[in-house]
Amino acid sequence: MDVATLKDLQQDATLAKRQYMELCRQGQIFDARNRIIGGDPQAWDVQVREQKIKEATEKARQETFGEHF
Repeated sequence: MDVATLKDLQQDATLAKRQYMELCRQGQIFDARNRIIGGDPQAWDVQVREQKIKEATEKARQETFGEHF
């Protein structure tokens, strides 16, 4: 019969905490949808807006020239 000492319980708690933190870290790293490591979300938003404006302008231009030709 094994008796759990206070030291054993502390080691188990430390190990469980370490495993939980590792799982959280892996969730952040391997989730491509939410991963933002070394990136600038505001700059990405600006780039997306600029691209959408560019595409809308190009589409309007094609529609305008398409009507004349």
